Amino acid sequence: MAKYNGKVVVILFGSRARKADYDVFVVVEKIRDYWKELESMYHLKPRFLEVDVVLAEEKDVINYYHDDVLTREALKGKWLHDGLKLKEKLSRVLKTS
Repeated sequence: MAKYNGKVVVILFGSRARKADYDVFVVVEKIRDYWKELESMYHLKPRFLEVDVVLAEEKDVINYYHDDVLTREALKGKWLHDGLKLKEKLSRVLKTS
């Protein structure tokens, strides 16, 4: 999160309830190089943890929330950090739609 100055959203979601891997939804303001960003996130995790990371850009989450099943499901998960105030932004978007 230091790389993003705390301006990141981290949500735990998915199959962890069944003792499987951790599914983590990460939202950042802007993605410069998707694969490079994703690789750097995988290097942050301890080796013994099985983690699947879904990386998304903030504008895409807001603009395509209604059309993307994975995003909708991930946003129902446990919010660990909301440095982008994404919940507030989404609630405003949902009120106007």
